Parts: sequence; structure tokens; C-alpha cells
Amino acid sequence: MPALILGGSTWTLTADSYISALTCDADAIDLNGYKLIIDGESYTEGTSAEGAAFIFTQESTGVGAPPDGEGGPQGGGTPPSGNNN
Repeated sequence: MPALILGGSTWTLTADSYISALTCDADAIDLNGYKLIIDGESYTEGTSAEGAAFIFTQESTGVGAPPDGEGGPQGGGTPPSGNNN
């Protein structure tokens, strides 16, 4: 998991932490006696880091109301044909 720490923010570790990328200023990380491992390499407190930028998106699973807002249990619409026991 990548980390981006913006100006003026500080990350104080409460356990050893493992991340894939980091972008931060030199004073943004307080190791607090723990280890920070970035993509397999130990981070040295007091150094800045510039890693890759990541953009996370979430795709629809296709579950939910259709685009027209109709259908589903409360949405009305025409029920499917077939055996209606």
C-alpha cells in the first residue's frame, strides 16, 4: 500500500509498517522506535521520500438499481415471465 503524507502532516508509527511507496517531507515520519519498510528497503528517519503516485478507482459491480431508477422490489416494472408460484 502506498502512502502520501502532505505538508504539515506527521505519521507516528505505532508498529513496524510495510508499504510499497512513500511521498513525504523529511519531517513527516516519526518512527517512534519502530521500522518503516518501503518496497523492501528500511526508511531512515529525517529523510524525504518521493514514490510513485497512485490513483484508486472503484468500478461498479453491476449490482443495484438500473440507470433509469426502475425495477427491483420497490421500483415496480414488469416481473419476469415464467413459473410464478
